[in-house]
Amino acid sequence: MLPFVYITSFTHILSIYILFPFAKNGANHLRYHHGNRTTWKPVDIENPIHMVVPLPITDDEGGGRNPFRMSIGKAQPIIDYALEKVYELGLLPNRSIVTTYLDTNLSDATGPNMVIQQLLKDELDVVVGFSYSYALAPIARMANLWKDGIPVITPIGLTTSLDDKTEYELMTRINTPYKVISKAIDKWFDEYKWNNHVFFFNHVRTALVPSTETFLLMSSLLHKLRSRKHVDHNFFTFNEGTNVDILYDQFKNGLMSYSFLSNVILPEEESEYDTLKLTMGKAQPVLLAAALDVSTKRLYLPEQWVNFTFCDSQFYKNHQLAERYATAGVFKALKEKRLDAIFGFADNYALATIAKITAELRDDGGGIPILTTSGIPSTLDSKTEYTYLTRMAGTGNKMAKAVYSFIGVPKNESENGVKQELPFNYTNMLFFYHDKRRAINRQQQKDSDNVGMTSSSCYFLLYAMKDYFSQTHVIYKRNWNISTPQLPFDENQNITDQMFMNWLIEISMKTNG
Repeated sequence: MLPFVYITSFTHILSIYILFPFAKNGANHLRYHHGNRTTWKPVDIENPIHMVVPLPITDDEGGGRNPFRMSIGKAQPIIDYALEKVYELGLLPNRSIVTTYLDTNLSDATGPNMVIQQLLKDELDVVVGFSYSYALAPIARMANLWKDGIPVITPIGLTTSLDDKTEYELMTRINTPYKVISKAIDKWFDEYKWNNHVFFFNHVRTALVPSTETFLLMSSLLHKLRSRKHVDHNFFTFNEGTNVDILYDQFKNGLMSYSFLSNVILPEEESEYDTLKLTMGKAQPVLLAAALDVSTKRLYLPEQWVNFTFCDSQFYKNHQLAERYATAGVFKALKEKRLDAIFGFADNYALATIAKITAELRDDGGGIPILTTSGIPSTLDSKTEYTYLTRMAGTGNKMAKAVYSFIGVPKNESENGVKQELPFNYTNMLFFYHDKRRAINRQQQKDSDNVGMTSSSCYFLLYAMKDYFSQTHVIYKRNWNISTPQLPFDENQNITDQMFMNWLIEISMKTNG
């Protein structure tokens, strides 16, 4: 048997795997399986399990050598608590696990060497830790050759290059490896029929700086996507440590250059109710660059035929009146005969109203096309009501389907005669999201203030997921028949570390972990 304990902290999740003690002649023993060998080892205070935890003392990022900012100080109380539970449950005798913390100094030389020193002292039975993949890799490769095999348990080493179990036989990665993420994104390529995309990520590598974690994730994803034919792979990297003004210019130039490949356009306005914090100023250079490309490079239209009129919906001033200002702006443009298409919208309510009324607004009975990166709610799916609406960022229903393919329980029937195999098969889930209207930490307000409060984009997206999951499998329909487990919060309110930790503890008790 392999019971295990998951302990959740505010900053990290660390799992401690403890082998169940097998009874032999009335004593506690551990049984090791390695290849064809089976070895029994007594476990008590005189014959303890030596657990070595190689981590840095500091949680500094260390120039890419500690991407998840792990440290001995963060791990020790979690491990101490886990061991208390192991003893409390009677899985092993009290004080039968000796924990040795080693300061790796963020070095791929010091870290492995200190572990080997513990082996030479015969004080090494299991390794838990490492924060630097280059220090982890040599230990994970050699561990199966030491004694009867030394298990290596780590929260890092997620890249595809460490997937080979013949080479890393006894290594267990307690975080989700990038091959699982790559498999999920590969399904999204099928769902959305993507052919053009851009890897847009932070990456700086010199003789002294190792590859970033984002680079390793993108490499693992590219490894999966290379099997696809007729898919163009484009890259745009930046240094997130660069001066803010220079970084902004890099972002602007990168988005202007690659947005056409990845089919991205930004919404119009900013407010505390717009969680993406998008503004007219950010959208304008993208739209102007697109117009220039259409007229001067691709020659789809004569030069200067594409002109924009920017309307301030004032969503940031009063979210209850944004619908009014947006509608007034549309009709003003229509009256002045300069309305052929509509881009933008920061809120779904204004979008829904205008998408309905513009469906037959032309003199000839035709409609005005609307292109937006918002409009996630599944209520906007009806082409009868929203005939000319195009949502470039996808829809809540499609996102729900993609998420289901990643974490849901397989459907009872097979699709296309192929048996479904989904990565996680979660059944107990809880929606943890930002929403002012339903937040458990919202400020006390008058009833009149609550009347006009709008639901967040997070709420609409998760509502679409709830609908799709319930319609797809009877388990979710039964579990969520009366109410859907949720914990909404207002991210704009003051949230202390302790408050957030309490929420995570409550969530972890109600979900699969």
